[in-house]
Amino acid sequence: MKKILLIDDSSFSCSVLAELLESEGFEVVVSHEGTTGLKLARKEKLDAILCDMVMPGLTGGEVLRIVRCSPSISHIPFILISGIVPQEDADHLKWLGANGFISKEWSSAQIARVIRNLIQPQLTNSEKMLLGFDRVGCFHF
Repeated sequence: MKKILLIDDSSFSCSVLAELLESEGFEVVVSHEGTTGLKLARKEKLDAILCDMVMPGLTGGEVLRIVRCSPSISHIPFILISGIVPQEDADHLKWLGANGFISKEWSSAQIARVIRNLIQPQLTNSEKMLLGFDRVGCFHF
């Protein structure tokens, strides 16, 4: 079973999201703030992190930056949850290493699809070449 860390200061959002993720077959570990979330990320064997953007204490962007600078957890796919993200913020967060964004108006199918796409076993460069992917990850028929 794939394990997801959910970091969100809203107890309501956490319970709804955890229930949706569990119904899709994921195991969910919950933290209500960034510092504890980072401790859990280092302790648990995780397949992905879902993190709210706006939280007291560490923001989602700050948690992302710390995760990407921590060698033991930098490989974990990181998905930010937010309301509307201005394009310049989205570009900056992608540059920092965010793997995806989910709107606050999410559906269980959308969340499951985004997570499953990120945690599928990664292909080696040789496998990508055999399947027709170029060096930047584009697929060619």
